[in-house]
Amino acid sequence: EQVAQLATFSEALLEYHQQCTEVLKVLTETLLEKKDEAASRPKLEFVPKTLADLNVEGLPLDHMNGASRSGSPVPSENKRSQLELFPAGNPPTSTNVSPLPSPSKSPARTPMPKQPCCTALYDFEPENPGELGFKENDTITLIQKIDENWFEGSVNGRTGYFPVSYVQVIQPLP
Repeated sequence: EQVAQLATFSEALLEYHQQCTEVLKVLTETLLEKKDEAASRPKLEFVPKTLADLNVEGLPLDHMNGASRSGSPVPSENKRSQLELFPAGNPPTSTNVSPLPSPSKSPARTPMPKQPCCTALYDFEPENPGELGFKENDTITLIQKIDENWFEGSVNGRTGYFPVSYVQVIQPLP
């Protein structure tokens, strides 16, 4: 009986791998076709967009002392000298040269203990008792994974079950 089961298992394994081979052949053919199509198209040179193209103002952290990385002065029509910024008798009390707070000193940047959580991709309306309803972009605390399709979690003081496919896990369960 064991030999018969082993033979059946071996046949099933062979059939599985033959199917895998067929899938890989089709995939390889498709990828080769796409590669040939891409090779026949004219090659476009990559030109990165500038901040001006994107209408984004940069924060010139490297230009805080009026010089660029190359050491040459940065042109500025409204540039004030350090003497105007800090008149005699009122020198700066901080040795911090950055206008931004140090991440280690900033209370908003203190690391929170990372607890398992996810973000809702869509609204979910519960259809059965025990299910957890939420809105798109809600952050849901993960309690446990029930099975491959359902999580248990809590949001806004409510706890319940919800589909895995409706969320993107940010911090996975341990």
